[in-house]
Formats: sequence, structure tokens, C-alpha cells
Amino acid sequence: MNTFLRVLLLLLPIFPWILGAQGIQQVRATARTDLQNATQRLSVLREDIEKEKIPLAQKVAKQEREAAERRKELDRRLRLRDNRDANLLQLKEEVQKNERELKSSLRLLKDYARSWRQGTPPAEQALWSAKLGLYLTKDQGPIDQSIQAYLDILQLSIQATKEQAGGLSFTGDAIVPPEGMREEGVFWAMGPVSFFSGSDGSAGFIEKSFHSDQFSSIDLSAESVKRLEPSRLLQASEDSSTSIKQALSAAPGSLSTIPLDPSLGKAFVMEGGELTMIEELQKGGIWIFPILFFATISLLIAVYKAFQILGVPTPQKLASLDGSYRGPFELLRKTARQLPRK
Repeated sequence: MNTFLRVLLLLLPIFPWILGAQGIQQVRATARTDLQNATQRLSVLREDIEKEKIPLAQKVAKQEREAAERRKELDRRLRLRDNRDANLLQLKEEVQKNERELKSSLRLLKDYARSWRQGTPPAEQALWSAKLGLYLTKDQGPIDQSIQAYLDILQLSIQATKEQAGGLSFTGDAIVPPEGMREEGVFWAMGPVSFFSGSDGSAGFIEKSFHSDQFSSIDLSAESVKRLEPSRLLQASEDSSTSIKQALSAAPGSLSTIPLDPSLGKAFVMEGGELTMIEELQKGGIWIFPILFFATISLLIAVYKAFQILGVPTPQKLASLDGSYRGPFELLRKTARQLPRK
């Protein structure tokens, strides 16, 4: 018993070491087991990563390709947007240029319409006023509608010019001088010249109206073209009136002679507007009398001096200081005789 106790007492100091050695072995075994398990899991994880690496790389490559394509598409759309903006600016400029050209063309057409209407004799204006007013009613709206209206007027003027060039006959009334009464009759237009033969025997040229309204800013309207001026007959000679009356009353197909006024009535107007001597003196008023008085005195002095000059004899031979002359030559001779001689 004592021996057992002694052995036990001897073993007591080494019991903790023995127990600690057993704990270290267990820890080592546990750590080795954990390491093996971790290594196995790492291997499995690496295998899983290797398995998923290729599909993931393919997916990343696919995403990169899609991103590159989208960047290209974005760049293309940006270029298209820039080109579209540039094209829109260019198109806007072209539209503005075309609008300016259309407005300029419309102004030219309006100027032509006013010129044609004002250059047409009043008697002929009545023939085209209805259609002209109808076309002008369309000049209310967009510019294309206005241009179409004035193009129709252009076609109407071409038609009127064709009919006028070949001789246009129509009925109407004209103011006949000197009483200024209206007389019904027949008009005949041949180019720019118009003739008239009235039912009461009056015949002659129609006065040509010259207006400057074509250069004014007042546009034609459906109402203004209906306000027509009366036609006025110009007083012509008896032979001219008879020829015009016979020509306008002649049968179709017959040959007639008709006088022509190349001045389009200006010569008759100028001739009728010339003042007589008495009318010119009356226009001078009270100051014409002193003017006439001094003009008479000047004329008398001029006549007297003319007789004096004409009365001076012309020498027939070489003048001599010893001779005898009349007039200013004698005065010159006497003066020369008094001068000292060298």
C-alpha cells in the first residue's frame, strides 16, 4: 500500500504532461482532419471555379462585344443626329431661299398684271374684267394660291393679246367730243390701236390711256378691276373718220383701207392742246404789256441799225486818205490824216 502510494506520488507530477501530450495529439489530429477537409473543399471549389470560368469568360466576352456594338451604334446614331441637324439647317436655308424666290416671282407677276391691265384700253377692259375679278378673288390665302391666280391672269393676257393681234371686234359706248355724250357703236382693236364707229355717225381713233399705276404700291383687287374708265373718241379729220366708218361697216372678207396713228393718240392730244397766239398772250397777264412794249422798241432799234449798216457803202478800190467818203469811213479818213506821219 505504501509502495502504491509512493508510486502514485511519484507519478503525480508527470500526469499533467501525459494529459497534455494526449491533448496535443488530439489537436493535431483534428487540425490534420480539418486541413484535409479544407483541402478537399478547396479542390472542389477550384474544380467548380474551373467549370464556371469558361462560361463566365464567354459571357464576359459576349457582353464586351455587345458593348462595343452598342458603342458603334451610339456613334452611328450620333453621326446621324449631327448629319440630320446639318441637313435640317441646310433644308431650312433652302426653304427660306425658295420662299424668297416665290415672293419675288409673285411680285413680278403682280407688276405684270397691273401693267397689262393699265395698258389695255378702257373699252377692252370691260371684256376681261369679269374673268380678271374672278381670278383675283383667289388671291386670298397661301402664296401658292396667289401665284396660281396670277398665272391664270397671265394666261388671260396671252389670250387677249392673241385675239387683239388678229383684230378684235366688240360693241360698247364711247364719249364723243365736243359735246361729251356717250354713243353706242362698234370697237375694233388691232394691236395697240383701237378704232370706233358710232351708231350716230361718229368715227375715229380711241384715246390711248397712259397710266403710271403699274409702278404704284396699290395691288389689283376684284373690286378695283370693275371700276372702268370710259372710252374717249379723238377728233380726226373728215377723211379719216369716213375711212374708219367704212372699214368697220364693211362686209367680212372685203378689202378696206383704214388710217393708222403710230403715235397712239398722242399726236391728236398734243395738237388739241396747242395754244393760239391770243391764248398765249392771255396767259401772260398784266406783265405781257411791258414785255411787248420793250420787245417792240428793241425790234425798231434793230431795224434802224440794220438800215444803217446796210447803208454803209462798200469800197470798190483800195482806200486812200486823199479821197472823200460818206459815213464812218470819212470819219476814219479825217482821223488818220490828223495823225503825225513818220
